[in-house]
Amino acid sequence: MSKTLAIIGGIVVALVILLVPIAIFIWVPEQALRTASYLSTVVLSFFACGLLIVSIALVAAILVLVSVITNLTDKKVSPLMDRLTETADSAKATVAYVGEGVVSPLVKIAAILAGIRGAIKALFRGNRP
Repeated sequence: MSKTLAIIGGIVVALVILLVPIAIFIWVPEQALRTASYLSTVVLSFFACGLLIVSIALVAAILVLVSVITNLTDKKVSPLMDRLTETADSAKATVAYVGEGVVSPLVKIAAILAGIRGAIKALFRGNRP
């Protein structure tokens, strides 16, 4: 039921869209149509000029924003990135120092203790499997 109503509604809308312009051209005098045509051309020209002005203003605004963002990046972000790089280099040096000065001796001590523990187990185990 709703499908047939939708089809009928579509047909009615299509007929109205087709018949209204035909009716306008048949019953409206030619001079009125010519005047309406001139007026629509004038209105369309005003809208086109306005659109051109707005488009130019938008392009100018985008260029200003790009300039502002570039300056902001150069003045604020670049020094921040330099500091981050320095911090990362410092962290690498700290990790290398800790690895060489703290972890390596601990690994050596752990290896020596594991060897001593294995030797003690081997000595006190005797011939037992």
